[in-house]
Amino acid sequence: MKSYRAEYTWTVEQLIDATWMHARNSSFRIFERVVFLMGIICLGSGIAVWYSDLKGMTVPLFMLGLYVLFLRKPIQNWQIRRQFKRRKDKGITISFEFAEDEVKVQSAQSKGSFGWDQYPKAVEGKKGLVLYQPFNRYHWVPSSAFDDSAEWEGFRELAKKKIADFKMGR
Repeated sequence: MKSYRAEYTWTVEQLIDATWMHARNSSFRIFERVVFLMGIICLGSGIAVWYSDLKGMTVPLFMLGLYVLFLRKPIQNWQIRRQFKRRKDKGITISFEFAEDEVKVQSAQSKGSFGWDQYPKAVEGKKGLVLYQPFNRYHWVPSSAFDDSAEWEGFRELAKKKIADFKMGR
């Protein structure tokens, strides 16, 4: 029975990757599209208002549109980086052991074993995989946590076999 081991250090980059991976593949996805559409509408309205009696609204509409379309993610990343400095779990090592019957998770702050049935959903992205537990809790498993690509591929195949709702994310 083959098991796969993954280990990584909890850094701000890991937190940012996990946060955006979860956000892109949760109910936030619909909100993200609405906000994007709102940004386009603001820029278009700014152009339309320029040629009307409400010229004073052009700059605020442009600013809001530019923020929504281009500045929101960098500003949120900056906030995550700033907040990470105060976290008690920064810099800890997180290790996983994935076997046929269970998943073991260990860090300096916690230790646990979970059956595969406690992960009803998994989403794979470019930099790793999110294993979802009930109530929107999740474990972030970056591909860089494995020793080599064969270990990563073996883990992916095991997760696909064990988790019914396994899908590719954005």
